[in-house]
Amino acid sequence: MGNAVYAGVAPGVVGGLIGGRAIMRSIGWSELKGTWGLKDNKASLFQQYDCHVTYAYGDPEWNLERYRPSKPNWNAWFNAFGHTCNWA
Repeated sequence: MGNAVYAGVAPGVVGGLIGGRAIMRSIGWSELKGTWGLKDNKASLFQQYDCHVTYAYGDPEWNLERYRPSKPNWNAWFNAFGHTCNWA
């Protein structure tokens, strides 16, 4: 069901791909934090997640790595397609 929400084709999703991505950024992130115990809510984890939501449609593997530094402007400086949302 997650892929259908992400693609914007799940029942109840309004706005297609844009609506699905908005759900992933809000409810999806909250669910992930609760399920995987991301209690520290490190900024870098959300930035990595947001990058994957934005650019990794169809990628079966979304790695979130706690040791990665925060990059508040990741979308401005970062070529997500070239680096697949993993930064040093």
